[in-house]
Amino acid sequence: MASENEAVRIWTLGILDQLLVMQESITPEEAAPIFKQALADPSDNVRSQASRFLENFAECEQVIAMRSFMQ
Repeated sequence: MASENEAVRIWTLGILDQLLVMQESITPEEAAPIFKQALADPSDNVRSQASRFLENFAECEQVIAMRSFMQ
């Protein structure tokens, strides 16, 4: 999320989506700081992508767990 390139930051969220939800290869605790950072990103597009992910997978066990680490 440190890249100045907005597209790279959005791709980062897509990769996290795959790793967290689809493959379960990272833990919610590992993903939480990155999503928290994305939700505070200066780019509307990055914030929107992060919000959309959280909404789309709101019922997913990994996302529910990740939200607890984001507080």
